Amino acid sequence: MTSGAYTPSLENRHRHWKTNTVTAALRTSGLTATALFDGPITGARFRSYVEETLVPALGPGATVILDNLKAHNVTGVREVIETAGAKVLYLPPYSPDFNPIRGYPDRPVGR
Repeated sequence: MTSGAYTPSLENRHRHWKTNTVTAALRTSGLTATALFDGPITGARFRSYVEETLVPALGPGATVILDNLKAHNVTGVREVIETAGAKVLYLPPYSPDFNPIRGYPDRPVGR
């Protein structure tokens, strides 16, 4: 960490539930472009994340894979990523091929 960096506090002062959203990109080498949002992710917040955090972390020819969360489909997200020289792929609405845990039985065998 650089000097002056801090870890945001997530304490709950009034005993109300609070939503925080962590967003990050995953590379073969690990997580990159991490961000913490106070509250749920919205289209505007996600677009800002893409512009300010994700795009600077992308290398030439990178591929960004997004699911079908509404925030991922707002106007401008695809354009910002493609302008940076990266490719955008959207996953299908649901595919067991991309969810390998679905291939396991719900209950242990032999009970």
